[in-house]
Amino acid sequence: VIFLGIGFETTAPIIAMSIKIASDENINNFSVFNSLKTMPEAMKSLVLNPNIKIDAFLCPGHVATIIGENQFKKLAVEYNIPMVIAGFEVNDILASIYTIIEMNKNNKNYLVNLYSRLVKKDGNINAVNIIHEVFEKSESIWRGIGKLDNAGLIIKNKYSRFDALNKFDIKFIQESDNKGCSCGEVLMGIKEPTECNLFGNICTPLTPIGACMVSEEGTCSAYYKYK
Repeated sequence: VIFLGIGFETTAPIIAMSIKIASDENINNFSVFNSLKTMPEAMKSLVLNPNIKIDAFLCPGHVATIIGENQFKKLAVEYNIPMVIAGFEVNDILASIYTIIEMNKNNKNYLVNLYSRLVKKDGNINAVNIIHEVFEKSESIWRGIGKLDNAGLIIKNKYSRFDALNKFDIKFIQESDNKGCSCGEVLMGIKEPTECNLFGNICTPLTPIGACMVSEEGTCSAYYKYK
């Protein structure tokens, strides 16, 4: 059994728990093909990119339920940028956008947690602990951004026998993205999807070229659906 361990801090705890249980129960036919990433360092890289002018962040609510307010608060204070943690209901989103506009208008640069019904200051301690038990931070490649230090998670040596990359000696085939695809720039907010020459032409939800169109949650997919 090979589990595809994909996601961010939101999915990392349950993946970590599955590895720990497999270890505790000596289940040897289970492994994880791991591709977990973490949000704070990626957000920091966007702030530091001179080509991107970030006015504020609407922070990822599900990630915040795990890691809490503090890591986002540090970014807001260090880089003087407004940040709001919000839920996913319509009223949550509207309230967060209103709050961001008010903060930006009044030059207020700090973190506001509008998702306090689920997001606590220190997050979910049990979830954070199991992440630290099984994983450690690592370099990670982000589409459109490149390599980032401490923006990914790898399985610790203690649990390496459950790492599919080690167990099966997997080799990667190097492939490059379609040069006409602007997915990286779209993800970073440098371009609108409609500024990509492929958008709506050869790149559609039925014939996607880049990740932004492949995913139903992708920016290009949403633009195409609601244009």
